[in-house]
Order: sequence, then structure tokens, then C-alpha cells
Amino acid sequence: MNEVAVVEKIMIVDDDEIVCRIADKILNQKYETFSVNSGEEALNQAKTEQPDLILMDLNMPEMDGYETMEQLKQQSGCDIPVIFMTSEDNIESEVRGLEMGARDYIHKPFKADILLKRIEMVLLNEHTRRVLEQNADADPLTGLLNRRAAAREIDLYLKEPDANGVLLMMDLDHFKQVNDTYGHKAGDQLLLRVGEVLRSFVRSYDTLARIGGDEFIIFYKNFENLEHLEERCEKINMRIEYILNDMLGDNSGIPFSMSIGGAFAPRDGMDFSMLYDHADAALYYVKQHGRCGYSIYNRSCDGLQDAEENGEIGIAQARRLIEENSSKSGAYRVDYENFRNIFRFLKRRSERESVKAQLILFTMNEKKGAADDTALDSALNEFGDLAEKTLRKGDVVTCFGHGQYMILLTGTDSVNGKMVADRLVQSWEQTAGRQEFAPEYEIQSFQG
Repeated sequence: MNEVAVVEKIMIVDDDEIVCRIADKILNQKYETFSVNSGEEALNQAKTEQPDLILMDLNMPEMDGYETMEQLKQQSGCDIPVIFMTSEDNIESEVRGLEMGARDYIHKPFKADILLKRIEMVLLNEHTRRVLEQNADADPLTGLLNRRAAAREIDLYLKEPDANGVLLMMDLDHFKQVNDTYGHKAGDQLLLRVGEVLRSFVRSYDTLARIGGDEFIIFYKNFENLEHLEERCEKINMRIEYILNDMLGDNSGIPFSMSIGGAFAPRDGMDFSMLYDHADAALYYVKQHGRCGYSIYNRSCDGLQDAEENGEIGIAQARRLIEENSSKSGAYRVDYENFRNIFRFLKRRSERESVKAQLILFTMNEKKGAADDTALDSALNEFGDLAEKTLRKGDVVTCFGHGQYMILLTGTDSVNGKMVADRLVQSWEQTAGRQEFAPEYEIQSFQG
């Protein structure tokens, strides 16, 4: 497919209508052109038309070229290249214009080929400059802004009247284990995916950047609602956790998640540096309290919200704080009291919903002569390890009574339950475990 050529737009500014017509006739065969007759008109048209270059007369009544250029810089928020044109042969005026940032200086009356070549060179240099700036501002891996560019963009926004927003600092939990286990190539692929996910959580005018390693930032402009921010952080956490586990698998053994710290502007600072420090302090708090959550900076609590006292943590962090062994694959191994509570919960649920489950009681029987309690305890422990590794994450196992183990299989019918029990017995017989003991089982179903 052929690319559509981009035609640059040039604004001609001169109080002499004849000069405007001559310049327009020379330029409009190669560029899109339009003309205005005063500095004030130039300021207004620059906002709406957004020209790629301005060809402007230096000596105009009421507002000359110098003043117009200065106000253009202040109002546009971007650096539109300007070429001054004048009928005077004054070195001092030329020097002053160049010092102000004019890209070139051309004398009237001008020749068509010279004018075209000057404009062509300025636009070419401008394109090259912008490409270099973009490359210098971009993170080479993800293509997002780097820290320097993000800080500049945020600081520029915060200088605007009534500017407000929130800076989120985000850090992947246990990312080093990804590089150590799967290699840096896999780690880079993971970071690329995280960058793609975070893009879906920002608007076109927000700032998203990778500031180094596994750390990212988002600055939401014109954002003050804490409740909405909490919802956003929870969605980011859940989405990132899902993506990471989907990429590397639930059985990776690495508890993938993201920790987030936030700081509001202007409340917590009116420049990037201060907001960054406060968001970083909030992030550190999350890291120290279970990871996979978020915290918002708050001076009244020695700089941070206290999750236990104030109850202002998100659901993702609350979940991580109460989880145990969440990073392990296989069944959930608990003591008898917890097993009983889980069973009762599941039984109540089965009375309301169609929930299938199987309760299996394994008994370790002696095969060879008498064995002491120490040998039996050791065999039970080995059987528990085997069950924990063999069964699914949704299953629950516990040591029960003297020489027995109880297993709760969730979402399983009686046929599959028997298959699971037989497979566990077979696995025991094939291991180099304590062969003087043979597990036998009883199984019972319940379903709502």
C-alpha cells in the first residue's frame, strides 16, 4: 500500500497584501498555504490551523514580528518554526531574530528558488530535530516515554493555571524471578505486554512512561476523584495479574502482580520530583504490606495511609494480605480446623447451587509387620506432599486422625473422584516412599 504524502502547511504573515500574494503563488504548488495580515491574526490562526512553518514579516504595525513570535511561543505550547522576512538590510535585526529562535532570515523582494530552498531546508531540519527528540524521549524497549520526557511533560502541564492530576508509580512484583527463571528475553516480552496493557488505561492526553526496569508511571491529568482512582488501580492490578499469569502459566511458581503508589497534584506536590517522591513512598508501603495492591500518599498518617487502621486499601491488596501459599501449584494443604470450615462453606453453597464435590478419606494400612508411630507420621507426611503436588489448586487436603488423610475435591463428580483417588494410590505405589504402608480410601459425594 502506498503511503499518503503529507503536505506541510505554511502560514504567511505580512501587512502587505501584495507580498502575501507573491509568497502564496510561489509556495502553494508544493505546500498548503494561507495568509494573514497582522500579528494578532497570526496568533488566532496558529491555534486553529496549527501550521508547520510561519513565514512572517518582521516590521508590522501594532504588533511586530518579534512580539508576535514571543506570544506564539507562550500560547501554542509548541515550537513552530519561524522564518523572518524583511526589506531592511540590518545585521542587528537579523541577529536579534535568530537569538529569539527564528530558523532563518530572508530579505524582500525574494527570488522564488531561494525562498523555496530556504523553506525546504528549515522543514527538513525541523523534521530531523523532531525525530531525534522523539528517539531521545522514547524507552527503546516499549516505545513509551522515558523518565526524562515524562518529567518534562508533567512539569509543563503543572505550570498551567488550576492544573491538577494524580501520579501513579507502578512496579511489577517479583519481576527478577522472571529473568532468573525464564531469561531476559522472556522478561522483555513481559514488559512489552505490560506496556500494551497500560496503554488501554490512559487517555490520549495523559502521560504513560517506563521509567526504568520494571517500573512504570501514569499521570492522569485533571483527575481528583479518589474513589474513581481506587477503582482504576484495582482494574490495573487485576488485568496485569491475569496477563502475566496467562503468559507464563499458573504453575510458574512466581506470584505475578503489580504494586501501585499514588500522589495527587496539587495536594502532594506541584512538580514531578515531589510527586514522584511521594508516590514512591506510597509504593514502598504497598511493597511492605503484601504487594499486589495500591496506596495513596497521605501526610496525616506520617505520609502514608495505614491499611489496618484506616481501611483504605483496595480489594486486590486485601486479598493478597489474607492469602497463604498462593504461589504454590497443586492442592491447598490446611489444618483440620480450616478444612472443616471450608467443607461447611462448600456444603452450604451446595444447598443453594448445583455444586459437585467429593469427600475422600485415605487410611494408611501397614503392609509389612509392625511399624512405630514415627514411621507412620513420616509416611503420612510423604502422602500429604504427594497429594498436594498431584491434585488441582481448587482441591483441599488435611491430615485427619491417626494414620488418615482427608481430601475435598471441588467441582468433581463421583466417577472422576474415584479416578483421582485411584491415580493417587497408583502414584504412591510408584514412588520410592514408605512401601510398608498402603493407602486405602472411602469416597462420598454431595451435590446441591
